[in-house]
Amino acid sequence: MHHQQRSGETAATTTGASRRPTRGITMLVCAGMATAGLLAVGAGAAHATGSKSAQGLVITGTGITSNSASSRDGRLEAGAPAVLRAALRTALTTHRASVVTSLTTATSDVTALPDGTFRQTTSAVPVRVRRGSTWVSLNTTLARTAHGIAPVAASDPVTFSAGGTGPLITLGSGAHTATITLPDSLPAPVLSGTTATYRQVAPGIDVVVSATTTGYTETLVVHSAAAASSSALTALMHPSISSSGTTWSSTADGAGAVTGIPNSSFALGAGEVWDSTTDLHLGPIPSATDPSTGHITALTAAPMTVTNARRTLQVAAQRASLAATGVHYPLFVQPDTSGSQPITLSVFSAVDRSQWSTGTNLPVGYCTPVYAGCGRGFNAASFFQLGATLPGTGGTTPHVDSASVSVREVWNGTSAPTGFDLDATQSIHNGMNWPGPAITSELGTTKSAAGSNGRNFATITFSNTKLASLYQTLFNHKSSTATFGLTAPLYGNSWKRFDRGTTDPLGPSSEVVFSYPPANPSNLTIVNSCRANSTNYVNSPNATLRAQASDGLPANGASTKADIKIVFYVKNSAGKEVTAYTAPATTSNTPVTWTTPALADGSYTFVAEAVSVPTSGPTLYSGQVSTSFIVQTTAPAVPTVTSQSPAMIKGSYQATIGNVITLHAPGALAIGYSVGGTPPSATINPSDECNYSGSGGLSGFVPVDANGNATITVTAPPGGTPGAIYEFTNLTVQAYGVNGLASPSITWTYTSGNTVPLLYVIRVSG
Repeated sequence: MHHQQRSGETAATTTGASRRPTRGITMLVCAGMATAGLLAVGAGAAHATGSKSAQGLVITGTGITSNSASSRDGRLEAGAPAVLRAALRTALTTHRASVVTSLTTATSDVTALPDGTFRQTTSAVPVRVRRGSTWVSLNTTLARTAHGIAPVAASDPVTFSAGGTGPLITLGSGAHTATITLPDSLPAPVLSGTTATYRQVAPGIDVVVSATTTGYTETLVVHSAAAASSSALTALMHPSISSSGTTWSSTADGAGAVTGIPNSSFALGAGEVWDSTTDLHLGPIPSATDPSTGHITALTAAPMTVTNARRTLQVAAQRASLAATGVHYPLFVQPDTSGSQPITLSVFSAVDRSQWSTGTNLPVGYCTPVYAGCGRGFNAASFFQLGATLPGTGGTTPHVDSASVSVREVWNGTSAPTGFDLDATQSIHNGMNWPGPAITSELGTTKSAAGSNGRNFATITFSNTKLASLYQTLFNHKSSTATFGLTAPLYGNSWKRFDRGTTDPLGPSSEVVFSYPPANPSNLTIVNSCRANSTNYVNSPNATLRAQASDGLPANGASTKADIKIVFYVKNSAGKEVTAYTAPATTSNTPVTWTTPALADGSYTFVAEAVSVPTSGPTLYSGQVSTSFIVQTTAPAVPTVTSQSPAMIKGSYQATIGNVITLHAPGALAIGYSVGGTPPSATINPSDECNYSGSGGLSGFVPVDANGNATITVTAPPGGTPGAIYEFTNLTVQAYGVNGLASPSITWTYTSGNTVPLLYVIRVSG
């Protein structure tokens, strides 16, 4: 008996779903202007003119071989990591946000939200530090410890002197340290927040060290011209260095680095000096930690001399300038800065070189000649980088529901709101000058008076579809960073400053809300079908289709909310949609059934996709999963005989046992045959209308393959004797379709005068 197993499950496949100038840039350039008392940094303003896809999953074989889980509303695809699923389950079952702790870094975290989405926040500077197995908020406030003075919780280990002859600064701890030691004994420092001040280390000179979010700064505060021209200042700018389990290195421009401290990297930037020139239109009073409006220039450092453990700064030629007329004291000399600097950059149209900025502010806008500190006027723009990856999320790309970028405005040149823009730009790097990196897209503009006269600071947030599209592109391409620019009109009273996040983690930040599309539907079934030749057959013009979707939650935590819809599509053999249906929302793992309108006989594709019903955010779609079926409501055509082996020719009409007769019946599932008798009678398996039984001897059924071909092998009649001769004069055949649909029968009878070698069975000989 020929048997074809019925199955409504199928092989499935998935198919998815006024312009500012371009800029070239400096490195981190500090705000301010040089005066005659310091090295000039340039004058005059430089003019510038402006200018749903579904993720695919290929499934092969009989039945759905991948039954992917998805999360409610947040919808996790199969490729989403388990840590996201676990956090989402917690958020959904407790109705509280759940942090994905394994994805937390010093600058970024990911949180699963009760509405099924995820939120990633990223800062330009560290905002937390790891303590053992937990994260604690970064706190650069200095406190006295058993080993000296250190920040409460810093991203890198740094300790300052508590007074005496020991090192002023110790980087690292234990067996891996590097130290910087001044030539004189230090008094006990006065602590104030993030700074420690050592008063009168030399006549008229204080030493101030400050813990930053990324390391430290050291500043020599010079209170008079006499102190500025003293040999004591030169000595203080030539500290001794030492290392234990670490290595000092230096570059030709005087920058350096300390390596060998576990989990830390201290990069030393070249130093700079600024005075106390103040213009409250432009910024706060200069201090040991912020140049603000002070006139500034860079110090030139010679390569570090490791052999005698002394860092040498070439400042002797500048001593006359440091004490010149026109310098406003106190004067602030910063031999170097250290730490993994925040990736920020400020550029000025009046500056033809780049400097590392140690200030807390990012200046933006036009410094008008109306203000004394602006000289003949110049423009400023600032740029920063933010992380743009989802760590640990494998190959699955989420859908960005919304995105925002925030900056904290701490100064506005007037009490009236002035405008500024947020732009996406090309990357920034060391050595870039005005006008900075090329702008790739403008992301928004706004006006604000926050920070007027140093009061009422405010966080300004940009949130729009342009930002969401930008982050979607970044996630799609697995980019590691995004670079943004803060710019303002090239001319006009628009001077602003923004917090860079050096002393407090309040620098630029982003927030991206994302979710994962639903998993692909599973268990696609043509309910009223039978299966033959790897194809579903339906003997009714109305096909009944079924599929289901899962929210991926465990049985004891599954949602009872109707949150997933299934969309059914039926396409013809040309790929054209002939009918479709969107089922009402249902709960996880609930089979959804739909009966199509009447379909004509022919081949069709059943396509299903899952659609989210979000609490908030956009509607998301899964990939499309499909299977094929054939509607057959009319009987197949009469079969034809196409060949016999060996071929019979006129006058030679004996057929031996084992001879093969080949027939052709397109669209049929089986061919019934009878040798020398009446047409066969179909016996249909009641559980499978594609299956016909009853074969053997001189009658029975043989299957028709996908190409419409079937073969009959000549056998001896039941009870026949091998070697005997049995004479028959006819062969009757009939094609059968679904559920007994049969063509008319046809009988071939041998005629000795026939000139065409048809496949007539006349005799059977052993």
